Amino acid sequence: MNEIAIECRNLSKVFKAGFFPKPVEALKSLTFEVPAGKVTGFLGPNGSGKSTFLKVAAEFIAATEGTVTFFGGKSFSEVKKDIGFVPEKPMYPSSFTGRQILDFHAKLTRVDQIRIEEVVKLVGLENATSRAFRTYSKGMKQRLAIAQALLPDPKLLILDEPLSGLDPDGREVLIQVIQGYASRPGKTVILSSHLLEDLQRICNNLVVIESGCLLFSGDPSSVFKPNQFLVRYKLDQKTFEIKCSNTDLNSKLGELLSKDVQIHSIEPESKPISALYFELTKKNLKQNTEKRVKEVVM
Repeated sequence: MNEIAIECRNLSKVFKAGFFPKPVEALKSLTFEVPAGKVTGFLGPNGSGKSTFLKVAAEFIAATEGTVTFFGGKSFSEVKKDIGFVPEKPMYPSSFTGRQILDFHAKLTRVDQIRIEEVVKLVGLENATSRAFRTYSKGMKQRLAIAQALLPDPKLLILDEPLSGLDPDGREVLIQVIQGYASRPGKTVILSSHLLEDLQRICNNLVVIESGCLLFSGDPSSVFKPNQFLVRYKLDQKTFEIKCSNTDLNSKLGELLSKDVQIHSIEPESKPISALYFELTKKNLKQNTEKRVKEVVM
């Protein structure tokens, strides 16, 4: 049985806002699981509840109802030494160098200088640790925060909007850092973001939240059963490509093989993750609209 990194059960969070405080539901009875050993993307528009969930999970704020447990029913306090957390906007003393920041946190987590060098190399900051934090670009600040979070070699790394506001080069560097960590055995990553195509590159599990509601949880590829296949084959030393539907695939392959061709490859035409996201949010918007109409009529 596969290990569950995070188990969320009936989780709700209500805030009170306004001059005359009114309850605002930030999270609405969320129930889902995050499998260990995978990269799970938390996807949703700004204000959807992604950051609220992470804050509740990390015990920065208390849940109104429900529970979040880690690695077999443990609380965050019990496993926090095995969890690295990187906020959307890392904050450190501006005059401290990257090395001073990592040295300070290394003492807190009781790791040695060898480990500091390992994480600095992993995030690609070898030539920048002597510089003051205030001179770092946003991408460098994110990489330093990831290095700090990785010092104790955690089992679970939680990243809150790490790619937001970065230019394409900065996002590419950070994506490679995340993929490098996630490729190690027993490592789990939770990545909150609204950048659809970046998530598709990194994640093999997905949680979609909108307006505090869970729209989807699981492997996004399981949703897409390809309607078309691209078949490449060789005939008379020339390469050809044809597209055929999933219902016609077998008959088309039989037809090609009867002509003594060499099949080179058969690839499903995959849909982008954006197709799943907009399909889910469109459906949710329709359901909410119908609900409001019924309430007005009644």
